[in-house]
Amino acid sequence: MIKRAPPPARSAVLEHHGDAARRHQLAATHHHEAARHFQIGKDYDHAAHRASLAHGHALLAIDMGSKAVDYYRRHHDDLAKVGAGPITRASVEAVEAAGALRSGLGVSAHHDRAAFHHERAASLHLQAMESCDASDFALALSDTGSACTEAQCALFHGDEAAKRHAAAPARPPGESSETV
Repeated sequence: MIKRAPPPARSAVLEHHGDAARRHQLAATHHHEAARHFQIGKDYDHAAHRASLAHGHALLAIDMGSKAVDYYRRHHDDLAKVGAGPITRASVEAVEAAGALRSGLGVSAHHDRAAFHHERAASLHLQAMESCDASDFALALSDTGSACTEAQCALFHGDEAAKRHAAAPARPPGESSETV
């Protein structure tokens, strides 16, 4: 059986998912590097720079996810009226509760959590891409909403790492920063 190319509009949404997944992976990589640099006390400025790069990739990934949601709502009447925002498997209250429980983490631990959430968001975008390709648009929309929730969690942990980094007293090279 010859597989035909998807319609142009669907090709665009597949590209949005692919780009969002790549951006989340890049953000995760930057957060892992930031955590490593901060934990070993090697270069705090470089760690902060990596975190800001991760933040930028996260915002671009969220934008790509929003474009995918727009596609589903515009091209599929049964999904057009589903809520004001993306469908998510986790509620805003759950995200806030997760953040509150993690508030005692140090800088590198927050970077690690941010990377974890970015990796999950990337995976969800890849799942959404597969669902969209299989014409299961409701599942694709749901996975896209879940990816957005994961991205918000990643942004929360990135912000918490930045707050703790900014509040940290200057430390001599080699001194551990995990008490921050």
